[in-house]
Amino acid sequence: LQRCYESALRAAGGRQDGAIKITVAVNVGESGTVKSVSTKGTGLGNMTECMKTSVKRWRFPQSGGESEFEFPLVFQPGA
Repeated sequence: LQRCYESALRAAGGRQDGAIKITVAVNVGESGTVKSVSTKGTGLGNMTECMKTSVKRWRFPQSGGESEFEFPLVFQPGA
């Protein structure tokens, strides 16, 4: 996900105004594969699409059913 941010930041000419806050919601099937990913918040350029593609490749242990979770991310420009 850091790679998505860094690529988008480079494409934006290295300019970012303030922190970027994105919440990623993930739905995992009982086989451990990611069934769906959504994001809330606005990233730079195609950052959120890149993040969704990356998260869809994640694999989790098999379970007895589907599960859903979400996590927040904050990207801040360097000093």
